[in-house]
Amino acid sequence: MFYIGTSLFVDVIASLTVSYSYYKSGNIELKSGIWIAITSIFGAQLGAMLASNMGDSTLSSSFGIVLLLAGFAMLRKGLKNKKAESNSPKKFINFKHEWQKIVVALIIGLGIGILSGIFGAGGGVMILLALIMILSFPLHKAIGTSTLIMAITALSSTIGYGLEAI
Repeated sequence: MFYIGTSLFVDVIASLTVSYSYYKSGNIELKSGIWIAITSIFGAQLGAMLASNMGDSTLSSSFGIVLLLAGFAMLRKGLKNKKAESNSPKKFINFKHEWQKIVVALIIGLGIGILSGIFGAGGGVMILLALIMILSFPLHKAIGTSTLIMAITALSSTIGYGLEAI
């Protein structure tokens, strides 16, 4: 479990460095992204608690299964998109009300946080995809915002692993 906490701490340092660069360029927008950040903190704590109760073999097997599922999903999506004529990302959800966007962002953040806490990943790619495809962020703002949210999520997971070690 020590290596997961260490990996998360490295994510925090790297993500904060990148986030600062995007912040200087005006490419961080937390208005909508903050909802993902808030629930990812709680999800990361929950994930760290779950992981500390798993044996190494269970954790490794679970990680392998998640990677395989993600790989198959990406392969399937890539094959579907090969036929699409447009290279621009499309929104999956059209929100009629702002509260709907907030609820979806809260759910996404919780899931990303749990995965981050269990597997020791900051969740940046998942956050990036959610910001672009679901919340319709422009690419540069999505990258900057997801990197900052990833730093927050990874910090929460790191703290969770630290507390479990005590």
